[in-house]
Amino acid sequence: QPLQGKVITKFGEKTKYGINKGINIAAKQGTKVLASAAGKVIYADYDATFGYLVIIKLNNKNVVTSYAHLEDIVLSKGSTIKQGNVVGYVGNTGKVDKPQLHFGIREGKTAKDPLQYVSY
Repeated sequence: QPLQGKVITKFGEKTKYGINKGINIAAKQGTKVLASAAGKVIYADYDATFGYLVIIKLNNKNVVTSYAHLEDIVLSKGSTIKQGNVVGYVGNTGKVDKPQLHFGIREGKTAKDPLQYVSY
């Protein structure tokens, strides 16, 4: 799992910004966020909704994991990452009102419930 914390918004739950396509985990600002699986960074930039957002494509799979609302960007696009490496730190960027991590998993174009893969 990317970090210890409490799931505050589950997959498929309606929020004021639409249906949640991942899970949101409340954690203290600055908490380390770790890669749940090894892969390659395919996106690392600021997004109006998700704030600082990192998307990692898993090795040899048509699966991407996304980590949003980060405090800052510490990885660059194209870099490779091992499971357990630091992806970033919990922040309060984008459309959230308190520090949290949005963690998403997609297989192809389909959003999957991260709780089927990680336990909280």
